Amino acid sequence: MEGLLFTIFEDLDIPALSHEECQDSLYYLEFLLEQEDNPESFIKYQMLKINLIDRLSEISKPNKLRNKRV
Repeated sequence: MEGLLFTIFEDLDIPALSHEECQDSLYYLEFLLEQEDNPESFIKYQMLKINLIDRLSEISKPNKLRNKRV
């Protein structure tokens, strides 16, 4: 099961995800991290989490700039 879940997350096109999709993926990834006891899988999930957080920050940058102009 672990391999399947990682494959699903690995195949995500993170740059194409919306803010809501990133948030949902992060919530689920947090759940998986809490359950994970395999160090290699934990590291893989942590790397995916970092990529999702980076994507969220990319998405929010234009919003922050827009809010400053208004």
